[in-house]
Amino acid sequence: MPVLIIGWSVYDKLPDEEQKEFALVERYRTDYFYECYEYEKLEGE
Repeated sequence: MPVLIIGWSVYDKLPDEEQKEFALVERYRTDYFYECYEYEKLEGE
């Protein structure tokens, strides 16, 4: 699962349909990205 972080200035310019593809995250959490990395690593085996 790829992760892309965008700022509000970019998000606000996206059409409503594209905004729905993003999840609002209150804080940047590195543990979340490690979980995604581990998931991708297991899927590749």
